[in-house]
Amino acid sequence: MLLTGFPAGMLACNCYVLAPRQGSDAIVVDPGQRAFGPLRRILDENRLTPAAVLLTHGHIDHIWSAQKVADTFGCPVYIHPADRSMLTDPGKGMGRTLGAVIGAFVMGVMNNGMSILGVGIDWQQAIKGSVLLIAVFFDVYNKNKS
Repeated sequence: MLLTGFPAGMLACNCYVLAPRQGSDAIVVDPGQRAFGPLRRILDENRLTPAAVLLTHGHIDHIWSAQKVADTFGCPVYIHPADRSMLTDPGKGMGRTLGAVIGAFVMGVMNNGMSILGVGIDWQQAIKGSVLLIAVFFDVYNKNKS
């Protein structure tokens, strides 16, 4: 079994290649932004041919290069029916993606700030956990309003 991957693009979406062995058909999972070059190297080095592209969900960082891979290798793209509309309207999932990016940035700033201030790791985890819980409650509240 061959399983390899790499972070693709600015958002570092994990792209994976799965195959039973070198020189066989492969499944490409989540070919994100700027995935085609590294993906092509993996495919060429292992003599693999994509048989399908599998998308775990419809966020743009996961679907970015799916069409290019499918067109280049003549393989189908599979995605959950609930996210299928995001293939033609990637902005549809942008609210969740943008929120995740902003959240990751805030957590990174908090983490660095608390480390600089000498806050102990136990307190850091408690504070970050509390912030995440508040964010989840806020998200659920807003979804229930609409």
